Amino acid sequence: SPSHLSRLFRSATGRTLGQRLKELRLEQAAALLLESTLPITSIPLEVGFSSFSHFTQALKRRLGVSPSHYRRRGGSPRLGI
Repeated sequence: SPSHLSRLFRSATGRTLGQRLKELRLEQAAALLLESTLPITSIPLEVGFSSFSHFTQALKRRLGVSPSHYRRRGGSPRLGI
């Protein structure tokens, strides 16, 4: 069942499925910021964020920078990419 899978996942990884999904979306978005010429405003929707503002807040919480700053400075080792 979904709830059983969720409990097993959290037990094995220490995080929820939702937290892991957000991490994967951030990693994919960060890669697109660095490796593509897509407009910054279209990247969040490409990777599954509900809005640009939600993506911006998540990236700032994780890295302390905006998407445009991340792209300009060429990435960050803290994201693990």
